[in-house]
Amino acid sequence: MRNTDEKRDTQIEGTPKRRLLTVDQFSREANVTISCTRRWLLERKISAVKLGRLVRIPADELDRLVREGLRPRREVPEE
Repeated sequence: MRNTDEKRDTQIEGTPKRRLLTVDQFSREANVTISCTRRWLLERKISAVKLGRLVRIPADELDRLVREGLRPRREVPEE
């Protein structure tokens, strides 16, 4: 029996290797609900790959969300 969490090393020649997450995996890593992730997909806030009926989200989308949402700290004037 094959373990479903096992990483697969299949790659199409000439394409960069990308880790694809399920909606559930992305939600757990982003610490948001599954419905929030699905809403972001519908609003096109995050990109996804459709493989037939399956929806997969590139892992680098999580990094992009964090990078774009990062607000620099505010400098507090010294008194």
